Amino acid sequence: MDDRATRQQSPRYRRISTAHSEVFEDELIVLHPGTRHAYQLNAVAAVLWDALQWPQSVPELSALLHEGFPSEDPENLRRQVQSLVASLLDGRLIEEA
Repeated sequence: MDDRATRQQSPRYRRISTAHSEVFEDELIVLHPGTRHAYQLNAVAAVLWDALQWPQSVPELSALLHEGFPSEDPENLRRQVQSLVASLLDGRLIEEA
């Protein structure tokens, strides 16, 4: 199965429309309006957060990250993206699209 087929079959996520985000120093702060919890995202996670304006799968986000960091191991990047997606899902900041 090629990468494109994998990306199309993977669940896609997008950020919730009511989340509020703001840059503070070198981090992005995301506030969940319902829980009023704040989440700090580093610069790399902030790029992925921005991409989640539109439905994205873990393979798509991993490919985006790999474009910015071509010397990094793609599998390591995928694991990092999966971890971030799991955290954002747990915080109810993203939802399945």
